[in-house]
Amino acid sequence: MTAIELLAAISVALILSAMAVPAITSVVGGLRIAGDAQGLANQMQLAKLRAGSDFTHTRLFISTDTNSYSVQLFNAGAFATEGGNINLSSGVTFGLGTVGVPAGTQAALAQTTKIEFNSRGIPVNAAGAPTGADAVYLTNQQGQSYAVSVNASGQIKVWRYTGAAWKAI
Repeated sequence: MTAIELLAAISVALILSAMAVPAITSVVGGLRIAGDAQGLANQMQLAKLRAGSDFTHTRLFISTDTNSYSVQLFNAGAFATEGGNINLSSGVTFGLGTVGVPAGTQAALAQTTKIEFNSRGIPVNAAGAPTGADAVYLTNQQGQSYAVSVNASGQIKVWRYTGAAWKAI
């Protein structure tokens, strides 16, 4: 093999790898946001179950400033974090992105930062009344959006925004 052939082969390999990088970045970003949405749903389910098992209130607390969330248990008149904070993946943030309609049973589009469950595992508002208006939205650098919602009966769903509507996963 001559030096010119070797140089041509290396050039072709570099061009092909340069074309593959954007596709790989998009796939990795999609996997990160999907994994974060599922992890958030799992922690929401944990909060719901902890409320029932300890016969108290628990909540999933969302910190949009630090892109983290935690399960908090109500004890001695206050909520205390249980198990530490969980950070979102790199490139994923809490936010609505380009979303124009709410996910699940949420009436108006809004980012929920505190999803509280009563001792029966039912989501409640600040006044203690059952609510189906809770949804947490995630977006990434590729413009993909996911949501995790809980309806008034306590059913938790993960949603993916398709650009026009939400699709349950």
